[in-house]
Amino acid sequence: MWVGFDDGRSLGHGEAGARTALPLWLDFMVKAMAGRPVRDFGQPPGVVVVQIDPATGLLPAPGAEGISEVFSTAPHRKKTRLRLASRPIRIRCCWKENE
Repeated sequence: MWVGFDDGRSLGHGEAGARTALPLWLDFMVKAMAGRPVRDFGQPPGVVVVQIDPATGLLPAPGAEGISEVFSTAPHRKKTRLRLASRPIRIRCCWKENE
């Protein structure tokens, strides 16, 4: 769903997707899904949930609390290197060149 002007003008101060389009989308979906059973969203294959330290982005120290982050373990077509916190990590991206 998109809300806005065709010429790219601002909708006004503080107006963005979550504030403008989301209420319309929620109203539509509540009506569209009325009477249908609620189903949990299954975790797709190749996806893992890992606890990380929110301050560093690294694995938390033993016994320390962390937050859940979702990562893909599936093989992808393009590889790139990023620096997360103070150590480099290798991530796999899921797009091809020229897509």
